[in-house]
Amino acid sequence: MGLFRSHRNHLKLSRLGMMLFAERFHCFDAVVHELLFDTHYFNNLRFSSALGGTWNTWLNIIDFEAATGASGKVLTDRIYGSHDAEGAFGPRVSATYNAVLKPLLWTGLLVEHSDFGRTLAKRVFTTTPLWYHYLELDKKRPRLRMMH
Repeated sequence: MGLFRSHRNHLKLSRLGMMLFAERFHCFDAVVHELLFDTHYFNNLRFSSALGGTWNTWLNIIDFEAATGASGKVLTDRIYGSHDAEGAFGPRVSATYNAVLKPLLWTGLLVEHSDFGRTLAKRVFTTTPLWYHYLELDKKRPRLRMMH
């Protein structure tokens, strides 16, 4: 990519690399904004799955629940209310994972642990330190749940 070069046994940034890394926060901000708000793929998934809600609601609930770790089913139940009819492969958990959690995972704001189970309902999601440095969210516990 031409971002660095070898010079006297040391790795040096090229001009392009220096320009890119000087503005790294702006680049990260642009990538996160694109993935969360502007990517048609995730917007279409949310629309076709009929997922109600906004990023304000989702981020505040995930912030509270995933601080110590929460499974995919717990996060989905906190956002959309409890629904016991779903088995191990619930369509609501899958839709929430694909449309809401996946962009957060791709940006590094969330991390996924599959040690507790391979299904999406049992995987545990926790916030990363980047979450708290990058996002400024409400400090109070969310009280309202959205019903699907």
